[in-house]
Amino acid sequence: CSSCCMKKDGHQGGKKIDNLLQKMKKGLYLFLIIIAAFIVRAIGINYGLPFAYHDDEPILVNYALAYGMGDFNPHFFNISPFLTYCLFFLYGIFFVVGRIFGLFHSTKDFAYLYLNNPTPFYLIGRVLFGLICGTLSVFFLYIAGKKYFGKKVALLAALFLAFNFLHVRDSHYLYFDIPLTLCTLIFFWKTYSFFSPARKIDYIALGALFGMAVSVKYQGVSLLLPFIVIIFYNFAISKNTKLTDRISFIAWSGSACLAVIFIGNPFLFLNLKEFVNSVHDLPYMPVSPLYHLRVSLLNGCGTLMVISGIIGMLWALIRRNRSFIIAAYTIFYYFLITKAAQPGERLVLPIVPFLLLFASFVIIEIYNAIENRALAVIASSLLVMILIYPSFIMTYQSDLLFLKEDTRTQAYRWIKENIEPKSKIALDATSSGFPRLEKDKEQIKELESYLGSTTFRKPVKSADAKLKFMLENPSYPKSAYYLFYLRSVTTGGFLSIYPSINVRYAEIEAKKIDFAVLSNMLAGVEFNDFVNEIAGHSTLLKTFSPYKEDAPNRKSLEMTSVPAAAFMERELFDRKSYGPCIKIYQIKK
Repeated sequence: CSSCCMKKDGHQGGKKIDNLLQKMKKGLYLFLIIIAAFIVRAIGINYGLPFAYHDDEPILVNYALAYGMGDFNPHFFNISPFLTYCLFFLYGIFFVVGRIFGLFHSTKDFAYLYLNNPTPFYLIGRVLFGLICGTLSVFFLYIAGKKYFGKKVALLAALFLAFNFLHVRDSHYLYFDIPLTLCTLIFFWKTYSFFSPARKIDYIALGALFGMAVSVKYQGVSLLLPFIVIIFYNFAISKNTKLTDRISFIAWSGSACLAVIFIGNPFLFLNLKEFVNSVHDLPYMPVSPLYHLRVSLLNGCGTLMVISGIIGMLWALIRRNRSFIIAAYTIFYYFLITKAAQPGERLVLPIVPFLLLFASFVIIEIYNAIENRALAVIASSLLVMILIYPSFIMTYQSDLLFLKEDTRTQAYRWIKENIEPKSKIALDATSSGFPRLEKDKEQIKELESYLGSTTFRKPVKSADAKLKFMLENPSYPKSAYYLFYLRSVTTGGFLSIYPSINVRYAEIEAKKIDFAVLSNMLAGVEFNDFVNEIAGHSTLLKTFSPYKEDAPNRKSLEMTSVPAAAFMERELFDRKSYGPCIKIYQIKK
């Protein structure tokens, strides 16, 4: 009997060791995937700096710094202010640490640092909200996927997201979509506990996570559907819990949601009228139902990956009933952004991880269906390589381009070296594709008259303070210019693109402009007449092209509202750098 017990104990001990080794092996795989995800997102994280070429990054940074004047009401609710509050807190830590180590001695020095070299301010945001949130998304996709589908599916989905082109590209930016994606994944990780009777703390946590998603970006309100469904599902199955307790749990969840939203966006409640007016003015640009599928998803994830994800979603609804909550949200969110959003490819990011999860489910189901283990490994490995390759190769190319100097930076350096300071220069501001030249201090003094005409409201006195710091800045560049911004509509917009002038050659003559720098106007037919007039009355001094010599098309092939780096596959591989084609003309007198 003792020998039998020893054998039994030995067998159980061996089994425990085998299980431990298996866990360590999967843990190592996950660790390597997360490290790889971090690396591909960290490469080129300083793209463009000290210049900000993402259209929206300066909004967050400028508002965060504007709170330093003491007014925490953004007066501008087209975007949720939560991330700007987070940035303000981080900049406060940066200021304290900088003072301790003697980097600056006063708030003036801090302001001058931003004006002279804003790189650390953008890097702080990019690292936290792009790099770290992007990498954490890979981890939370794993732990959420493990709940719904098991470890193998979750691990494969984490691998797919680690190298997903759209997710990697946008993890290089300081913006809302990557943090929103992370919040969405954490939310669905928590919903799994509601498939069995949940505790009050679970309701509070789920409400807080929903509130966090809404605070990060207004599109987080799309989680209202799964939030209501899962709460009432749990209400129905928790029959052993008293009815009054179940009702109080829902009340606690709603209270937690409102509390988090209040913390993240307090002036939504304190200045409701201004909030409603801002949201009412949001630019809605509905697109066709197939637009984001055809453009954003197929290009951002790969055609076969998306097809596999859709098949997996349908298959999972049959085989894994609990996944209905994820599938319903994915479909609901997709159609929501076609009706009430813009044609920006980044808008699909919150559902990208779930498509990858469903695609992973298909591969593991195929693996399990093949009885011959060697054949199963070969077949599934081949499928993984086929599905991941499009995103992997685009991520590789995109990271290479993030390391290269943008054409706007190239043009900036050339102008500084070849054009006399105080020259009058007209910049093509019909898009953000112009070099970020500095205005002469004499022209900055004139900007005070434009403060009241800008579209974007700011905390009280923040714009005045910025102009004051610019004028007093002892390190302000001496090689500055008188700048004029060519725009189709000369009213509204940012203070940085004033004074604006109409796209007419008569304006160039009237302002006695010396040089014209064209970029976006070169890409379409709308401004052909003006471009031809400029060419006919000027000498072309320099051209900066982002395209390879053998690229068949020298004009942008983009189909979406790309905020900074290229998105379409062909556009990506035709390039040798990011940025637009730029031509610098000297106007003949």
